[in-house]
Amino acid sequence: MKSNAIKKICKVSIITLVVVVSTVMLIWKPAEQEIIEKGGLLAYRSVEDLVNDSIVIATGKVAGKSEGFEILHSNGENRDIFTDYYFTIDNVLKGNPYDETVTLRMPGGTVGNRTVYDFCYPTLNQQDEYLLFFYRPGTGGWFNTPGDYYYLYGANQGAYRMDGNGAFFNVDSGEELPAQALISPQLDEPVDEAHFREETEEAFRHNYETGMDSWEEYQYNLAQLDQYAAILP
Repeated sequence: MKSNAIKKICKVSIITLVVVVSTVMLIWKPAEQEIIEKGGLLAYRSVEDLVNDSIVIATGKVAGKSEGFEILHSNGENRDIFTDYYFTIDNVLKGNPYDETVTLRMPGGTVGNRTVYDFCYPTLNQQDEYLLFFYRPGTGGWFNTPGDYYYLYGANQGAYRMDGNGAFFNVDSGEELPAQALISPQLDEPVDEAHFREETEEAFRHNYETGMDSWEEYQYNLAQLDQYAAILP
């Protein structure tokens, strides 16, 4: 497949009950190095969604990042590459982060001769100040491992870069974050740590009730929420 056959983009789709659907878009092997580029559809998250549903909203800078590492899916079969970014918090707008420097886990990275790029997630540097919207799934399943770390809520939609005037612009769309978002009364509301697990359970129940999944599949999916993935050595 020629490298210019597919655009390297991640699209936002205005849909509900959809989690990130990530698909392999392009693979080639120059000099024995396997490059995998991924993209897909993201469930649309409004600024109101970001403010209301994130469990931590904070500004700060990236202090560093890990080497890429592989995670074995909770099903014990699939694996994928991730990178941990270490985010030092300057100001907390919502929630109670577990430390002053927290781990942000994002898909992508290099392990051995295999490199994965996921265009639904930003590349963060150590120079810029960011405003990030964090969440924790509160479940196992998929590539969720035990331990303290966050994901970006809404992927690219949940990351904003600060400019020289103190305004924040989305790293992907370039849209400015409305000033009123930073003074929303929702920032002072209690954080519901169980929100994302309940949302996932509701999605599974919807799939069963609409006939998309059988009863056995529904029960299996629920059980997987308590089965965690593992970081490979």
